[in-house]
Amino acid sequence: MPCFLAGEAAASLAASTAGVPLYKFSHQAGHIAAAVRSSAAPELLEQGDSFAAFHVSGGTTDALAVTPRAPYMAIETVGGSRDLHAGQLIDRIGVMLGLPFPCGPALERLALENKKRLPAAKLSVDGAYCNLSGCENMARRLYEETSDAALTAAFTLDTVARTIEAMTAGLLASRPDLKKVVYAGGVMADGIIRDYLSARFDCVFGAPEFSADNAAGAAYLTYMRYKFENGGV
Repeated sequence: MPCFLAGEAAASLAASTAGVPLYKFSHQAGHIAAAVRSSAAPELLEQGDSFAAFHVSGGTTDALAVTPRAPYMAIETVGGSRDLHAGQLIDRIGVMLGLPFPCGPALERLALENKKRLPAAKLSVDGAYCNLSGCENMARRLYEETSDAALTAAFTLDTVARTIEAMTAGLLASRPDLKKVVYAGGVMADGIIRDYLSARFDCVFGAPEFSADNAAGAAYLTYMRYKFENGGV
């Protein structure tokens, strides 16, 4: 994306000035690496077995098949959102409720105040693909009918969690070679969503502070590639 070109230019200048190699990795690879490295299973990046990964943020909701191949990761897109991204949905509902942008942390705090039973959400999931615009419409309608901000916040996060659950099930059903699931991206810092998915899959999450941290992942991948090119030193 164009927004990353400024960083690439700065890195190129720094590497040239310092006389050191420049290693380039995708935005997605950085997020996955940050999540895995800060998780309870950092060995996933080194053992070579393929695993499923979800990169869920304001700019992406992607289902991926990942195979570590030193010194890179092979990443195949096998699903995702066909319209809104999960982070977009969360921010749009949060803004509607008057929450500060980006809205994820405040929406989670608000959702935890809800004590009411959540209405059933109609999900739109086809295998590992989804549509989330309908979830936005349902959340807006719920707030218009109830004026209950906490209920609307809880409904939104529950719907996102259930959508990712259905996508994960669809991906694992179609790819039995993927035994483990990694959840990365800013949305995956949400405790409600993490608890929901952890109860249903053999999965790992990055530490919340690294879920949205692409730079930490890029730094770790740089270390891995430098180590690989220098005989494991």
